[in-house]
Amino acid sequence: MPTGQTNLFVENEILELKKSTSELKAGICSIVAIINKHFGFCFVQ
Repeated sequence: MPTGQTNLFVENEILELKKSTSELKAGICSIVAIINKHFGFCFVQ
C-alpha cells in the first residue's frame, strides 16, 4: 500500500473512531438522563 493511501486509511479510521466514540457518549448520556428521570439518581454529566 503506498504511503498516501496508508495515511488516508488511518485518517478515515480515526474519524470513524471519533464518530463512534461521540455516538457512544451521547448514548450513555441519554441512558443516564432516563435513569435520573425515573429513579432520581444524581449523576454528573
